[in-house]
Amino acid sequence: MAVTLVSTSQSVKTKKDSIWFLILGIIMNGTMITLCGLMILGYLPLVGDNNLPIFTIIESLEIPMLLWVYSTILYLAFISTGVGVVFGLVARFEETVMPNSSITKRRVIISAISILGAVVLSLAGLTKLVAVGYGWIGRVSVFTIVIPLAIIAPIKNAKFNKTS
Repeated sequence: MAVTLVSTSQSVKTKKDSIWFLILGIIMNGTMITLCGLMILGYLPLVGDNNLPIFTIIESLEIPMLLWVYSTILYLAFISTGVGVVFGLVARFEETVMPNSSITKRRVIISAISILGAVVLSLAGLTKLVAVGYGWIGRVSVFTIVIPLAIIAPIKNAKFNKTS
C-alpha cells in the first residue's frame, strides 16, 4: 500500500487536499467494508469457513450474469492494484536503479522485476500469503514503519508548520 501512495500523492499539494483525500478514503472504504460485512453476515452459515465468501454468495444466487460481472470487476480490481503498485515502484526507484542507463530502460527493468516478483509470490497461493504473509507484514511493519513514523512524523510536521 505504501508504494501506491507514491503515485496517488502527486496530486496532493496542500494540507487541505490531504484532508479531503483522507475523508473520501474513509467514506469509500468504510462504506464498502460495511456493506460487504453485512452481506456476509446474511449468508453466515453458507460462508462460515470459506476463503472467498463473496464469490460463494454470488455462486449460491445462481445468476450467471452476476457471477460474470463480479469476476470482471474483481479482475479489474487486481489489474488496477497491480498497475498502482508497479507505477509506485517505478516512481520510487527509477532514479536509484542503474542511474547510467536511459530512463525507459530503467523503468522497464523495474517493472519487469516487480511483475516477476508478484508472479513468484502468487505461486505460494492466496491463502498461504494471507495467513502467513499478513502476520509477518504486521510484525515487521511495527518496527519499520509505525515506530519510526511515530518518532519522525511529529518532528517533520513541527518543522513544516514553522516554515509555512
